Amino acid sequence: MSLSHQTRARRRLWPILLISALLVFAPRRGAAARPVAKATPAAAADQGSSAAAPGEASALRQQLDALQASGAELEAQRQKWLGAPAEHRAAQLDLLLQSGSHHRRMLNDAALALSAELPPTGSADERNALLALVGEQLPIEARQIPEELAETSRSALSALEELAHAKPEQLAELQNRRNRSVAAMPVLMGELEDNIHARKLLKQDVSAEQAGFRELLLATSKSISRALRGTASDIDRIKLDAYGKPKADEQGRRDGLLEFRSLLADAQSKNIALMDQYGIDTVQLRQELISTTGQVSTDMLDARVMKGLVSGWRTNAMRWLSEHAVTIALRVGSLVLVLLLFAVLARMGRSLARRALVRAKANPSSLASGFLVQTAGRIIWIVGLVIAAAQLGIEVGPLLAGLGIAGFVAGFALQDALSNFAAGLLILVYRPFDVGDLIEAAGVTGVVRAMTLVSTSVLTPDNQLLIVPNGKIWAGVIRNVTSQQHRRVDMTFSVSYRDDISHAESVLGRVIADNPRVLEDPPPVVRLHELGEGSIKFVVRPWVKSSDYWDAYWEITREVKRRFDAEGFSLPFPQHDVHVYEERRFEQVPRESQPAPAFAAGG
Repeated sequence: MSLSHQTRARRRLWPILLISALLVFAPRRGAAARPVAKATPAAAADQGSSAAAPGEASALRQQLDALQASGAELEAQRQKWLGAPAEHRAAQLDLLLQSGSHHRRMLNDAALALSAELPPTGSADERNALLALVGEQLPIEARQIPEELAETSRSALSALEELAHAKPEQLAELQNRRNRSVAAMPVLMGELEDNIHARKLLKQDVSAEQAGFRELLLATSKSISRALRGTASDIDRIKLDAYGKPKADEQGRRDGLLEFRSLLADAQSKNIALMDQYGIDTVQLRQELISTTGQVSTDMLDARVMKGLVSGWRTNAMRWLSEHAVTIALRVGSLVLVLLLFAVLARMGRSLARRALVRAKANPSSLASGFLVQTAGRIIWIVGLVIAAAQLGIEVGPLLAGLGIAGFVAGFALQDALSNFAAGLLILVYRPFDVGDLIEAAGVTGVVRAMTLVSTSVLTPDNQLLIVPNGKIWAGVIRNVTSQQHRRVDMTFSVSYRDDISHAESVLGRVIADNPRVLEDPPPVVRLHELGEGSIKFVVRPWVKSSDYWDAYWEITREVKRRFDAEGFSLPFPQHDVHVYEERRFEQVPRESQPAPAFAAGG
């Protein structure tokens, strides 16, 4: 932590020390007054009715003894603190604050018990003694609390000064001492408010203490506000100096400042709660607390605070615009010029890439050509966007890192799309088909109309346009029907067993030779292929251009039928012989109507 930072911090906390010292040495009207309790007849009657059992101390006596013991312990601890050397005063101060808090809590409990409608059991003398002790100790502690508050402020300032030139191994202990001192301040303020409340219960005059307490609240809150603003500025400065990525030592400083800011915010919140009890306006303090810490809570935010925050944001925005209007205009103008320039350059880059591909002898596919042309334009656009972002003062490095993380996350969400993209890259590299080819892939048959890295558009023979993902195409068998210039037409013709096979073969050969679409090289094939059940089958396999496939197929089929009819060939068709058999069934004569055997009649 730099020395200038420690000087700023000392200036922020100095008003606390000053006001505290004023309260310590200021004359107090209620300090010299000691309440004297007078025994009344009712108290005397209570003495007999509420007397403790013989041999057992009453509740008042126990409370009186405990209060005297804690007072003696506090006084002893205070003497130790006063006589401690400088290097041990911080540790002794922590023990003093613990003893003081315990003793004051007992004083407040005793004052509350004495003012209750049903006081603890005990004699009138014990009650008077406790009342006198409490009435005496409360003003004393009212003077001691501001003194301890001032000493706590001095301890915090000392820790801040030592942090400026402390060694790395001393930073943690000094930061803890600073933080303990800041955390003790709202505790002491609360104890002082409880002390005033306890004295009011005992009918003591606390008007001067209340006025001083209001001034102390105002001064402390203003000082903490300045400290919060300065700490927030230091945190932002570390972040800016480190370009958003502080080193290990800078990160340690930043963490310490964040913890310090949290303690200051907690102390300010408690002060605001006390100020609300005294009817002090805290709208501005709430606004500053929210703006410096960025933390919004229901107890800090109301209609007035929100209105003030919005008004402050609007004012700051207008002030910032008025101060940076010229800079903004220049940056926006340069941004527009850069974007226009790179738009023209991107168009020129795509045009040059397209011409280079046309002149190149590599003959890339339509997909590769489109991909290279679009990539050239997009690269130029990316360079232009980076330069435009720099014109606006945007850090390109963190932006690119954020885009990389976003792309990594999007990759998991778009796994199917990425698989199609990868398949598109493989199709681009291996070129199994191109635009205009007739393919059979992924259960689809048609002519390729368009190709991208994600999908392929296929026009079916019945004029339906299908968009097929590249992943499905690459995962199966791809059949490119028109990838070759020549294609063989496989045809089968049948004649009857009664026909002359040589004549039939000659007729088929002449039909093939007479068709102008049939190529001479490779030569066509006409062969007797199969002796079927009801016909003799010839295979006819002429070669044609791929574009003439169906025209040749249909023309040859028509011409073969016409020639066969002219030459008297019979085109066999499937025949089935049906044989009908008549089955005669004899009726069975009933048993009772049959004649009896001959031996039965004779017997």
